[in-house]
Amino acid sequence: MKQFFLVVFFLPLTFVLAEAQETLDTLKTINMHSIRYADFNNNQYTLSGAKLTYNPIQPINSSSGTYSGGEPMESQLTEDQLTEIYQAASILADKESLHLEKRRMLTAVLSFKPATAETSIRYILARSEEVQAFETLLKEALQPD
Repeated sequence: MKQFFLVVFFLPLTFVLAEAQETLDTLKTINMHSIRYADFNNNQYTLSGAKLTYNPIQPINSSSGTYSGGEPMESQLTEDQLTEIYQAASILADKESLHLEKRRMLTAVLSFKPATAETSIRYILARSEEVQAFETLLKEALQPD
């Protein structure tokens, strides 16, 4: 019975991880120029090369007129951080149940721009644990060591 449980539990997880790795490999293969992410408050994160930049929304541009996303930040990322962020972004790109047709309040936008392309590949994302985990990775990567 234990072996059956392990196969039933871990087999689907193996396929999810394999799909995420396949997308990650694809992103690396197409020579990714940048990843852009706009969070639920429209704060902007841009990953270009190994540099992560955070451009917060200012009160004058927020829907409330008072919200501030804080101060701008940037950080040089390690290879491990880059891999972790690419993997998390790949999961978001692959999980179609998170994709929405139109942007509305409390949605996020994830864009990939291959170096060889004129336009970006764009996903409008609903709130989810995966989106929250991705955002947490970005915030942690901006923190000084």
